[in-house]
Parts: sequence; structure tokens; C-alpha cells
Amino acid sequence: MPPDEGDFLCGDWVWDPARRELRHYPRKGKTHAQQPQAVERLKPVRSVTWHRWSQAPMQTATGHVLPPSLSRVVVAYEGGGDLTINLAFLIDPLTCIMLLVVTGVGFLIHLYSVGYMHGERGFTRFFTYMNLFMVSMLLLVMGNNYLVLFIGWEGVGLCSYLLIGYYYDRVSAAKAATKAFVVNRIGDAGFLLAIFLVFVNFNTLD
Repeated sequence: MPPDEGDFLCGDWVWDPARRELRHYPRKGKTHAQQPQAVERLKPVRSVTWHRWSQAPMQTATGHVLPPSLSRVVVAYEGGGDLTINLAFLIDPLTCIMLLVVTGVGFLIHLYSVGYMHGERGFTRFFTYMNLFMVSMLLLVMGNNYLVLFIGWEGVGLCSYLLIGYYYDRVSAAKAATKAFVVNRIGDAGFLLAIFLVFVNFNTLD
């Protein structure tokens, strides 16, 4: 179960029961209650290492026990009211499996593409798109909230458009890239609507 309010967890991190989340409070010999100004807006979290949310697996309100996981908040932003946005990443057993799938399949594609694209114009451009695609996929897989997930999703959509239209001088490739772009934008509209509904109903994007 989450620790009590005021208990420091993993260095400068403390459980906030009001928001039901871990918050960053730089520890300088003071308690949680004495440092209300510690969380600053849009400031990189000063955390050197990955930290556990709890020493033991966490338990949900329904009694379901979650496996141990590692989470890191890179940037925390408070926009006033209930709006709190974290650029955060989460690694748990499922994430590890997906990381192996993404990097494993990506490695094989890169290995095959070295020979397949040899001698083609824009060889460097192709692998720039491919590596950007890999970064977007990893961002999508490791995102700890719907905002980070959406950023990764948009990156994947952009790279799909660029790769499909790689031979932009061909009419068929240009049309296919445009079609993929339009279809992705339709999916994005539904994704954004779902994110807004999540925030309206739960006051969080986590």
C-alpha cells in the first residue's frame, strides 16, 4: 500500500494522498508539510537514478497486486487547478517484453535494409527516418501517461508518412503517403477525444 503522508520514499519522493501520486520534494532536513513550494513548474526533476514507487509490489483498490515497476519523471508541470502533466516513463514486465519486440524487430529491419537500400539515393535519409521511427516506438511503449503515449503515436505516424513517401518523385508513393497521413489524422482525432474524456472524468492523464 502507498506510504503515509509525510513519509519520504526513495530519497526526495513522497506519496501525496490527495493526488494519489508520487511527488518530488527536495529534502533539506524538512518534512513534506514544511515544503509546499518545493514542486516548481516546468522544471526537470533532480533525480539521479531510477526509483521504485514502492519497495514491495503495489496493491490497487480492488486488491489486485501489481508487479514491481520502475518509473521516472523527467519534467513535471503544474498548470493550475487539477492540471498536472508529467513527462514520465514506466518500465514494468510488460514494457520489457515490448521493448524486446521493438528493438529486436527493429534490429532485423535495419540489418536487412543495409543491403536492400545499398546504392539507393537518400541512403542516409532512409536510415534517419528509420531511427526516428524506432525512437517514437520506444517512446510510445515506455510512456507512463496518455500524453507521452500520444507524442510517441504522433512520431510513429510522421515516420510512416516519411517512409511510405520515401520515393517522393513517384506518383504512386506520394499518393500512398498522403492517404496514410489522412487516415492517421482521423485516428489522432479519436485519440485526442479519448484523452480529453479521460482528463474530464478522472482529472489526470496517468
